Amino acid sequence: MGSTADGSVDINADFTGKSTAISMSGLQGTTRFNGGVPGTPQLIEVMGQDLGNVISGFNQNFAFGTVVLPYYANAKVVDSSNNAPGSGAEAMYA
Repeated sequence: MGSTADGSVDINADFTGKSTAISMSGLQGTTRFNGGVPGTPQLIEVMGQDLGNVISGFNQNFAFGTVVLPYYANAKVVDSSNNAPGSGAEAMYA
């Protein structure tokens, strides 16, 4: 993971793991997922609590600002860890 002068973040490998800190604001600038190749996608972990299609999904929840997936990238969103509190579904807010 590297940052650029304009405050964006480039992530060139899998973005997975377990975080239960729901007060995290995530990565609020521009996040570019640059990894993955055909047959081996870059994994992106869903870390936010699924509150539905509502603006409150960005409040005290893991949320991205802007997500960019360049034309050459190959990514797959996964939910392999229990990151959000409770037993409900998790979501990716951007």
